[in-house]
Amino acid sequence: MRNLGFIGRLGVLGSSALPLAFALAPLAWADTRPALDPQGRDWLRSELQDRVNEAELLVRNQEADAADLARLEREHDQIKLLDRIPLEPSLAQLEAELRQAGARAGVALLRLQEPRSQPPREPRMPAEVESENDFEPTPGHVARPIELRLELEGERQAVLAWREAWSGRLVRWLEPVGQVRQLGPNRFEVPARAYAFRAEPYPRIRLGSVRPLLPAWARSQPRSFAVQEPELWSLVARYEELVPRALPFTENRRRFRRDQARLRFFYSRLRAVPRPGAQLRG
Repeated sequence: MRNLGFIGRLGVLGSSALPLAFALAPLAWADTRPALDPQGRDWLRSELQDRVNEAELLVRNQEADAADLARLEREHDQIKLLDRIPLEPSLAQLEAELRQAGARAGVALLRLQEPRSQPPREPRMPAEVESENDFEPTPGHVARPIELRLELEGERQAVLAWREAWSGRLVRWLEPVGQVRQLGPNRFEVPARAYAFRAEPYPRIRLGSVRPLLPAWARSQPRSFAVQEPELWSLVARYEELVPRALPFTENRRRFRRDQARLRFFYSRLRAVPRPGAQLRG
C-alpha cells in the first residue's frame, strides 16, 4: 500500500477517525513543554535547593539568629558604635568634643566647617530582596562621609600630634585626610572626615515565589511539570510550605545584616587609620 503519510492515514480511518484538530492537539501540547536539558535541570535544582535551605534555616535557627542579633547589639553598645558614627551628622556634638579634647592637648579649635559641596549620591538599593544572599551592601550603602575643615591654633608639633591621635582620644570617629595647611603663626587648616550611618543599609527580605524560576510552560501547567519533573516540583512544594513559617524571622535576619554591615564598616575604618598602641576612647 502506498505510504499516504500521517494526514493520509488519518483519512483512511473512515467515520471513526478523530477530528484532525483533536488528533494534532497532543503534538502542540507536547511542544509547549519541552524537557529540560541536563544543564538547565541542574541549574534549576541548585536555585530551588538554595531557596529551600534558606527558608529551612530561618525556621530552624530562629533562636540562634535572635542570639546572634543580641550579641551584635551588645558589641555595638560596648564600643559605643552609634556615638562614634551616629545616624545624623551631629556636628554640634562633634565640635564640642573637639574643643574639649583639643584643650587637653594644647590645641584650640577656632572653627569647624563643612565645605559646601555636593554630597555623594547614595547608592541605589532595592526596597526588598527575595533572599538575603541577593544583596551585599557596599560601604556607600552603610555610611555617608562628611568632609570637614578644622581651623586650629597651637604649636605645629602639638597640632600634628593631636591630629594623629584622634582615633584614640575622641569618641566620635574622625580621620585625617589630605595635607595640613598653615594659615598663619600657630594657625592651621586641617582637613578631616567623619561619617554618619545611613538609616537602613539593608533591604527587607521578602522570600518571594520560586515559580518565576520555572520554565514558562511549567508556570502555566504546574501539574504537568510535577509529573515530568517530580524531584524539582518537590522542592517547589517544600519551599512554599516553609515560607509562611519562615517569614516572621526575616526581620531579625535583616537587622542582623544591617548591624553586621555597620560593625564591619567601623572596623574597616579603624584598620585604614592605624595608630600603634592607641586604644578606642569610650
